Amino acid sequence: MLIKVCGLREADNIRAIEACGPDWMGFIFCSRSPRHVTERPPYLPSQSKRVGVFVNSEMASILQKQAEFELDYVQLHGSESPDFCHQLRTLLPDHVRIIKMIPVATSADFAQIDAFSAHDIDFILLETKARPTQQAHYGGSGRQFDWSILQDYSSAIPFLLSGGITADDAPRILSIRHPKFAGVDINSGFETAPAQKDAERVRTFIHTLRVQNTQ
Repeated sequence: MLIKVCGLREADNIRAIEACGPDWMGFIFCSRSPRHVTERPPYLPSQSKRVGVFVNSEMASILQKQAEFELDYVQLHGSESPDFCHQLRTLLPDHVRIIKMIPVATSADFAQIDAFSAHDIDFILLETKARPTQQAHYGGSGRQFDWSILQDYSSAIPFLLSGGITADDAPRILSIRHPKFAGVDINSGFETAPAQKDAERVRTFIHTLRVQNTQ
């Protein structure tokens, strides 16, 4: 099971979280997010893969940040179209993978995924759909959708589970049995402040998932 810790910014916190052993670490490049990264930190992870999170960004901006931060993954967290994803795939270095966020509330929302090609998208990230009265969320909703709908996920693209995950959710995560379930994305549920992750909480969560998942 892949584990991504998203919304990091400060060098010391990046080091502390990397020591916890996540597979991926995410950096948010969206000015409307309280976790927005405005400049390259003095330290970036070397053991965990680097993920850049973008919300309806210009293609040139994504390519520039990918090169500057030496990103391994580009996560598209807005309303980017299948055509945009296809074009981005042709412009990124061959080793860089693409994650596309899909907002969901019911299983009917999975239909959005059909327009995306598995040749262009490596992972789908399932995030909680914003309510009509809410503004779009940037870098995480902090809320969970009904995970029982995962049984209706039928895309060939592996998915990551996101949205309001906390340490208390470890048993439920371990109970998910789906051939396309690839891992989880954690963020605000492990923070002491925006962009400041609680290393002990992250370490315990990762340990629980890794140990229990191998039994």
